[in-house]
Parts: sequence; structure tokens; C-alpha cells
Amino acid sequence: MVRAQNDLYMVVNNNGAEVNAGGDNTLAALATGELTLGELQRCAINILDFMMQTQVFKRGEMPRAGIIRLAADPACDEACPGAIKIAEQSRLRYDEELVLSVERTAVYDVLVSVHANGAPLAQTACNLLLNEQFVATIQTNGTLGREIVQKLCRIELQSGKYRVGFDFIKPGLVVDWLELRLVND
Repeated sequence: MVRAQNDLYMVVNNNGAEVNAGGDNTLAALATGELTLGELQRCAINILDFMMQTQVFKRGEMPRAGIIRLAADPACDEACPGAIKIAEQSRLRYDEELVLSVERTAVYDVLVSVHANGAPLAQTACNLLLNEQFVATIQTNGTLGREIVQKLCRIELQSGKYRVGFDFIKPGLVVDWLELRLVND
């Protein structure tokens, strides 16, 4: 796609470049010489030229999304046996009952792996909830069953327990796992 200058097809979702959401081989191609830095710079120029013509660019800079702060559920302390203790990096397979246990207040990046069996033009979405409070919307097009990773947001969790839930807005989205990564800023 780089040589064909199909640049806009290379754009990924928010935070997608950090987790290689498109699953591309750009870094490997650069290392082997199959791709040059100049070719990537040309793509960046094309993408930026396009973006500078859009309304969102003309609107100006908006404030960045802040850290979402959530309180633990005190009722869950005794009613939630088997809660999973969160480490510096915890990747959790999703099932119907998922309860997290946080030992100390900390900030985490939230990542998910999802797939949708629909065709690429299909769209699906769901909301991630902690203790029935909205955290983020997960959305994707049909992936033909291929898993994709999305970085959703940054949250601050107080010590205590949290029930994980999903509100499926449009059918078809499957959550494979949820990951919390401790932020060491």
C-alpha cells in the first residue's frame, strides 16, 4: 500500500499505531530494506495534506481526554469472591463474570482484543463498564473473525473491587480479552 500511495487505508483507530492495530509489517520491512524511510515520509505527507483539508483540522485543537477516575464498589468486597488481583500488566479472558481486585490506587491503560465475524463494511460496537459506570466505547468494522487490539483509554482505579461489564449496542462484537497496563509516569 505504501508504494501505491493508498495512504488513507493505512490510517488506524485512535491509539492504534501504539499497539499495531492493523497488524502490518512496517517495522520489519524497514529493517530488511523492503521499505525506505522516504516512502513512509511520502505517506505521512499525503495523510497530513488530506487531514489539513478536513473540518476537524479547521476547527482547531480540542482538549485531550483526561483520565477517567473510578471508585471501587464497597458492596462487592464480600459479595465478589474469586476476584482477579490486578498486576502491573494483567490480560484477562472475558467471560460472563469478571471481577477485578485492585490493591492500591493506580492509573492504567485499558486495551482490548476484539473481533467481529461480519464483512469489512459491517459495523459493531459495545460499551465497557466498570461497576456499571461507562468507561469507553469499543467499535470496529467486520474483521472476518480476525482479532484486533485497541487501546481504549486511561483510567485511575481506587483500591477495591470492580465488576467488569459490557453493554452490546450493536450485535456481532466479540471481546476476546481485556488488558490493564500500569502507567509509570
